[in-house]
Amino acid sequence: MKCSELEPYWEDWLSGFAPPAVDRHIRQCAECRALAEELVRMPAWLAQARLATPEASAGFWPRLRERIEAREAAGDFWASLGWASARAAVALAVLVLLLGAVLLQQSSQSAVAEFDGPQVYLEDSPGSVPLPTNGRLSRDQVVLTLVAQQEQPR
Repeated sequence: MKCSELEPYWEDWLSGFAPPAVDRHIRQCAECRALAEELVRMPAWLAQARLATPEASAGFWPRLRERIEAREAAGDFWASLGWASARAAVALAVLVLLLGAVLLQQSSQSAVAEFDGPQVYLEDSPGSVPLPTNGRLSRDQVVLTLVAQQEQPR
């Protein structure tokens, strides 16, 4: 067995379920034997790392206290804006709603169909909607006229 072929078997070897060829190779190869020894010691290293608590440097706690006190002394910027920002948000929402209503009103006024003059086919058809004298039809008038046209027998 070669060293490159051993990699898929490490987990099995640690569990005690590796094929005999893996054990033979580890006994014969110095590199793989060293790696095996490291893998065997790894659980102990991890356990020790979990138990060891890192110590803070001597100046850590005083610096942390200074930073906290400086922040508290400066105050929170957003908290100082509390009611002012809420009023501004409400005013902005009202402004957006009013602007939307104005734009909606303008778009519905521009939806009126404009014609050069009354169309002949509309004047001749019985039951059609009377045309305004300014030559403009609203959407409703156009729809009603088209419906009347379709209902007529041909």
